[in-house]
Amino acid sequence: VLLRAGGSEFFTDLAMATMGRRRGGAAKISVMASALFGTISGAAVSNVVVTGVVTIPLMRDSGYKATHAGAIEAIASTGGQMMPPIMGAAAFLMAETLEILYAEIVIAALLPSIIYYFAAYIQVDLIAARDDISAVNQEIPKLKQVLKEGWYFIPPFAVLIYLLFWANQPAAVAAVWAAAVLIVSGAIFSYKGRRIRLEDLYEILAETGLVTINLIMIVAAAGIVIGVLNMTGLGLALPTALISIAGDNLAVLLIIAAVVCIVLGMGMPTTAVYILLSALIAPAIIEAGVDDVPAHMFILYFGMMSMITPPIALAAFAAATLTKADPMTTGFVAMRFGWTAYVVPFLFVISPSLLLLGDDNLQIAIDAGTALVGVYLISVAAIGYFRRQMGWPPRILLILL
Repeated sequence: VLLRAGGSEFFTDLAMATMGRRRGGAAKISVMASALFGTISGAAVSNVVVTGVVTIPLMRDSGYKATHAGAIEAIASTGGQMMPPIMGAAAFLMAETLEILYAEIVIAALLPSIIYYFAAYIQVDLIAARDDISAVNQEIPKLKQVLKEGWYFIPPFAVLIYLLFWANQPAAVAAVWAAAVLIVSGAIFSYKGRRIRLEDLYEILAETGLVTINLIMIVAAAGIVIGVLNMTGLGLALPTALISIAGDNLAVLLIIAAVVCIVLGMGMPTTAVYILLSALIAPAIIEAGVDDVPAHMFILYFGMMSMITPPIALAAFAAATLTKADPMTTGFVAMRFGWTAYVVPFLFVISPSLLLLGDDNLQIAIDAGTALVGVYLISVAAIGYFRRQMGWPPRILLILL
């Protein structure tokens, strides 16, 4: 419904209006637009295609290298799979698997998502300062005008969040009511000439059906694989083998699990990856003493990062087709820019307060603050610039801090 009503154009314009006038504005538009689009689409490649056709040319015209432009779009789109309040389909499956409310998954994903996009924003800002990349040269829409024309996209999200968090309604019920609100408002108002008409309802249902069929096929295929694993005993043997290899050392187990998650996830949609990993890897992490939510968030994060991790980095390769840069190089640059997603999962396993779990609000605030400071310092070290070019000794010092 959002796409038919012009939601993707609204999100892109909103990102342009808020970020376009800042230094390196094109890359910041990419980060914000992909994060916003991620709230309605959990598909990283789709995110790259929809937002990248606008943001990548803007980044190239502003002065960003082709590999940098592709990598920035890839990491921004990949992070959209973990961006509340909707996230990707895998989050709904996690709620079903753990038998907890979907709202609890959203709350747990909130702070890691903020940290991820904070790091992305800082890095593109520092690249812009280092390479003297200015604001977007093209005409930028005014925020007041964008909100005046597209204000009706906001109430459906308010309804969705209210029903999920305050009314404690199932995710499906909340989604239907939010869609109903948007259908009514989208039929009355229009954004850039996009208005929901009566005949669009058929197309909306048809497109939703196609998405659902794809999801069912993915889940069914993953289910067959899991069934084979259980029939052969590998499903039980692999967790035991991982724990045996790690020697009861949690840090070693997490590193092995992270590598296995990325390898198994290469070339697969995140939803299928999560189903597979929740059966194979999560039990080993939980058996090592990690709580259910951190363990499942850990595997989801590393399954998601297969989208930007070579040799099969689908999101990075999709972005490279738009930049005409080398796909493999784009993938490795995306890994460098998206470093937080390789580190933060280890942090929230060690300190579940980063998933907003626990009753000690002061401890949660302290852990969140120190995590953001640490991410900022390492981002500066990764780019190697803070007001002036930095050598390796101060960069290494910042990483150690």
